[in-house]
Amino acid sequence: MQSPEKILTELFDLLPDAIFSNGSTAKIDFSWGSQQDLNKYIKVKGSKRKYPLIWLVNTKWNENRLGQTMKSRVRLILAINSTKLENINPTIWDSDFEITLNPIKENVLTALTKSGRTNLNQTTIDIERLPNYSDEGTNKTKTIEIWNAIVIDCDVEINHNSICFNKINF
Repeated sequence: MQSPEKILTELFDLLPDAIFSNGSTAKIDFSWGSQQDLNKYIKVKGSKRKYPLIWLVNTKWNENRLGQTMKSRVRLILAINSTKLENINPTIWDSDFEITLNPIKENVLTALTKSGRTNLNQTTIDIERLPNYSDEGTNKTKTIEIWNAIVIDCDVEINHNSICFNKINF
């Protein structure tokens, strides 16, 4: 069976480019790991473009080898770098969330639902919008950049009986 990370990498590569409030667009990056992995990812990217980002937080997968499926409650963090640290929430909502992050969230959920290789339990999706977000923790493990982010907690099933993705209309 392919790893969930490989399948999600391929799936999220199909997402349309993100649109920003200034009219520019960018391909969405996807990666995964622990908080330390995230900080390493940010450092390694340096001045290269790293946003928008979908980050899969490490999780445990339940593997059904007989049924050729894998299931997990996953946490996806959809993030863009916060450039509006001095702004109040309505300003951040009208730009970063309404124009960029909410459409990415909808496209991620659509992809997970309609891909044919993944299934999303649509009754157990938790969504949290976080302006000027940096993950809580010690200084050693805290996110090293400040984001505007949407955190999605949802139940995902990966089907290994299918080897290709359905055509997805975003």
